[in-house]
Amino acid sequence: MEKLDTSLAINASMEAGKKIMDAVQAEMDAVACFQIDDGLYEQLTVNTYLKMFAKLSATSTKNLGEIEKKYSVSAIRKKKIKQLNNIQKRLVSLADKVHIIV
Repeated sequence: MEKLDTSLAINASMEAGKKIMDAVQAEMDAVACFQIDDGLYEQLTVNTYLKMFAKLSATSTKNLGEIEKKYSVSAIRKKKIKQLNNIQKRLVSLADKVHIIV
């Protein structure tokens, strides 16, 4: 199977999603799968959430502004995660993973 330089999003139930992923994995070397709700702390603000992950990963919080800009969460930094839409939650989730590799 030829590799594509694109991404695909599928909105499905957990059961259907697992079947789809099993079928795709049978055809591909590596597949990344993200769930929309992957355990974000809904009661925290975006900024507090990112600071918490920075501390957990022993990463400096001085680059937090850059990370917020890079993942387009600067404008929502004071909002609670439970108030965000699915796309914004995904951006926050991606931004928190940056702390581990920064």
